[in-house]
Amino acid sequence: MAATPIVQHCYRETVERFGEPDVVITFDDPPPPSDSWPQRIDVLIWKDDREIDITTFATVGMCDRPMSNADHRGEIHFSIRRSAETMDLNSVAHFCANIAVYPFARDTFFEWAQVVVNPGVIPYFPNCSALLFYPSFVEEGWDAFTFNDTRVHILNAVPVAQAELDYRNTNGPFSIFDYLDEHQIDIFTDRMP
Repeated sequence: MAATPIVQHCYRETVERFGEPDVVITFDDPPPPSDSWPQRIDVLIWKDDREIDITTFATVGMCDRPMSNADHRGEIHFSIRRSAETMDLNSVAHFCANIAVYPFARDTFFEWAQVVVNPGVIPYFPNCSALLFYPSFVEEGWDAFTFNDTRVHILNAVPVAQAELDYRNTNGPFSIFDYLDEHQIDIFTDRMP
C-alpha cells in the first residue's frame, strides 16, 4: 500500500532535517479491522558518528491516523548516547514502533510533558521505568509540522527514572523539564539506580 500524503510529507520533512537515514526498519503488521491504526510504521535510524555520539530513531507513519480526543497527530523520536555498533537496532526500532501504536491500542493520545508509566522494557535504559514526551530539546529545534491543516507533534521519548517521575508527580507535569536541566541529567543515557 502506498504511503498517504501526510506520511510522505513527514518522511520528506524528516529527511530534510536529519539527512538520509542509515537504516530503515519497517513494521507493517495488519492493523485491526476498524482501520483506526496506522497501516505501517517505518523506523528511520541515524547512527552515531564522529560529530554526534547519539544514535537516533524516528518513526514515520504514526501521523497517518488521528489519535483519540487529540487536535494533533504525532511521531516518535528516540535517541540513545551509544554507538549503533553496540546496539540491537531491530530491538530499539521495535520498541519505537510499539510506542507509536500505543495510543491507538489504548484509545488515547500522546502530548508533550505526558508520561507513559511502564511502557515495557526500554532498550538500554534498565533503570528507567517511564517515558516522558519532550518537545524540541533546543529553542529553535523541530517540535511540530503542519500538513493541510493537520498539526503533527514530534514527541521526543525520554526515559525517566523513578526519582525523576516522583519529582514530576509532586511538582507538576512541566517541572520535570527544569529538574532534568538543573541537575544536568544526560537524558540520552541510563540513570544510576
